[in-house]
Amino acid sequence: LEIMGSWSLERWISYKEDRFVGDSGNLTIVVPRNYKNAYVFRLGAEYTKVPVLEQLTLRAGLLRSISPQPTDTISPSLTDGNSTGLSIGAGYNITPNLRADIGYQYAFFDTVTASGNDAFPGSYATTVHLVSAGVTWRTDL
Repeated sequence: LEIMGSWSLERWISYKEDRFVGDSGNLTIVVPRNYKNAYVFRLGAEYTKVPVLEQLTLRAGLLRSISPQPTDTISPSLTDGNSTGLSIGAGYNITPNLRADIGYQYAFFDTVTASGNDAFPGSYATTVHLVSAGVTWRTDL
C-alpha cells in the first residue's frame, strides 16, 4: 500500500477579466472575473500486488480545492468555487510491457450564491463526473 499526498497553489489572482472585442472594434464586452488564489490538497492511495491478481493495481483518491469564487462576479460562463473530489481507479498489467488503466472521479462544488450588480443572479451547485481510460505500452527502443 502506497499513500501519497500533495498541496498546490493555483495563482488565479492575475485573472481580472475576459475582454471580447468584435471584428471591427466597435463592440467590446468585458466580463469581470476578479479571481483569488486557490490551493488544492490531494490524498491518494495505491494498492499493488493484490493477493489473487498480482497484475492488478487499485487506486483511490480525495481532493479538496479551496478556491474562493468572488460572488459579485460569478456567472454561468465560468463558475468556480470550493470543491471536493472523490476518485477510484484500477490498472492491469496485461503483459510486462502492456498495461490498461481506468479511473472515475466525482467532484462536487460548494454552493455559491451570486451577489452584486456584475454577477449573474442565482445560486450555483455544480457537480462533475470524469472518466478516463488508457493503454500504456513500454519498450526499450
